[in-house]
Amino acid sequence: MKKGLLLFIFAALQFASSAQGIEFFHGTWQEALDKAKAENKAIFVDAYTTWCGPCKRMSSQVFILPDVGKFYNENFINVKMDMEKGEGPQFGSKYPVRSYPTFLFINPDGAVAHQAVGGRGGEEFIALGDEALKKTDTSLDFAKKYDAGDHSPELVYNYVKALNKAGKPSAKIVNDYLAKNKDFSDPNTQKILYEGAVESDSKAFELLLKNKNKVSDLMGKEAVDKKILTACIKTAQKSLEFDAPELAEDAKKIVKKELPAESAVFNWKCDMAAAMQKKSAADFMSAAVPYAKKALADKPADLYALSKKVQEQFGREQIVWKDAGVWAAQAASAEPKASYVYLDAWYTWKNGNAKKAKAKAEQAIELAKGDKRENPLLYQQLLEDIGN
Repeated sequence: MKKGLLLFIFAALQFASSAQGIEFFHGTWQEALDKAKAENKAIFVDAYTTWCGPCKRMSSQVFILPDVGKFYNENFINVKMDMEKGEGPQFGSKYPVRSYPTFLFINPDGAVAHQAVGGRGGEEFIALGDEALKKTDTSLDFAKKYDAGDHSPELVYNYVKALNKAGKPSAKIVNDYLAKNKDFSDPNTQKILYEGAVESDSKAFELLLKNKNKVSDLMGKEAVDKKILTACIKTAQKSLEFDAPELAEDAKKIVKKELPAESAVFNWKCDMAAAMQKKSAADFMSAAVPYAKKALADKPADLYALSKKVQEQFGREQIVWKDAGVWAAQAASAEPKASYVYLDAWYTWKNGNAKKAKAKAEQAIELAKGDKRENPLLYQQLLEDIGN
């Protein structure tokens, strides 16, 4: 299974699912750079034009996805740059763009770390961001100082943080520090323990649970709870990557004990990911149906994302059409956006009501005409398919 798909499936657990798509920074380019420096984040730039069809599709169908928003909002300062208006032409003189959309990932110092061209789906877009994070790696600077003998708490903390951000192993650095510093009342040790607890099947995570109250006093209970959930998600992802289901089961037990309110959603997400790995539509839906009913009833963007994912992965299998069609209809009813109504139309057609599907497809086209982010021609094909 692609890593991007794993990220997509696990990214928006109920615990932290308030984001509704990418939140773009509103300010000048210099202000974005200043913010990036202050927060030590790279900048994601969507370089687009108003006439670009794929640009519109990314804005209306991908940037709005909660899972995509959660990932990009946590890891980047996000900027939309119209390359033909405002600061766009000046920006283009420094960062030449020849195709649209172009996605730029720019370090706080203004250097381009990574870039890509062309639209893509939600999971691929998250994977692109994950790849960009690795190329904004600052861990080498800390590695040189560490190897030269600087093992101070501040250096170790920043080193571990940089390794984690770049997706590199940090366990050895953490474990070496903790082997020599066992006073968990020390705030420096608590911070390193907190940052080092990346996976739930690790020594640092075990020690974090044993010292949970102390670390919570320093970092805050909400932050520690989020760290626990994130570490369990990481281990659940690893269970699929290495075909080790026992790791996911252990993670489920930890979440049930430490974060009981999140347990059901975590289990459903794990089971959906495992079913996706096996390409089993039946197993996927057995977890997705209660997940949608219990966790997403009042979240149209999440319902849309789930029904869209089912369409992409299992769209040819009739077993998914009824339930996924209900989710698509609920999303379109709550928020009648062109992309939502279009997906509702598609499922309506698959479920055998061509007349109603045609009316919804026509509605989607009209909604697209009134939204500058949309390209109505993208929805025309469905009408043609229904007519065949």
